Amino acid sequence: CVVDIGANIGVTLWHGLKCSDPSATYFAFEPSSQCFEALSGTCADLSNLGQIYHFAIGSTDESRAIYGLGNQLHSGAASLISHSGVRGEKGEVQVRKLDSVLQESIGDNSVSLLKVDTEGYEAEVVNGAANSLSTGKIEIIVMEVSPNFGSVDYLNYLSQLLDEKYGWYALSEQGNLKRSPSLNAVSLSQALAFDQQWNLVLMRKDVLINYQKSEGHIAVNQ
Repeated sequence: CVVDIGANIGVTLWHGLKCSDPSATYFAFEPSSQCFEALSGTCADLSNLGQIYHFAIGSTDESRAIYGLGNQLHSGAASLISHSGVRGEKGEVQVRKLDSVLQESIGDNSVSLLKVDTEGYEAEVVNGAANSLSTGKIEIIVMEVSPNFGSVDYLNYLSQLLDEKYGWYALSEQGNLKRSPSLNAVSLSQALAFDQQWNLVLMRKDVLINYQKSEGHIAVNQ
């Protein structure tokens, strides 16, 4: 199962499923109407079974304001917090906790990939997914971390939830003419010290071992 929070038009979702087993499923969440139509088109071309939801994921089950709608320069910039990067109109959107949605949809089954890209709202996503994160049923987490939009102290709580079961990595690229992705190990203190937006990868340690045995195509630097 692939879970995409802040799916935008579905690029990560598409690549996350293109080499998957045909029985793999997905759940995608995108509160912006500007992106949801394109996301629907992307998912219509997926052979996997899944569901897309036109609401946000956070720490509560309620309606909340959303900012940055209708931004023609950056369709994925809408956020449930009003920060310096927001450009566009204000609206209202329904919010659900990931714990609630996953319990209703897959129960205690595992999640292969969880992606979180919510333009500074990641702390609320983590708070509403505490049970799912602490059980270890999520194999790989890819999360955009945005210190330029506000505090990233939620990484301390995330570390407590995950305990010692996961390795922490910064996702970057290497190479000159031909670029390829790489994972560079980071500590919690290093993760808290970054001052620019970056992508955090949290990989369950048993999954990492299996990945390395399979000669994965992403360089992993410990």
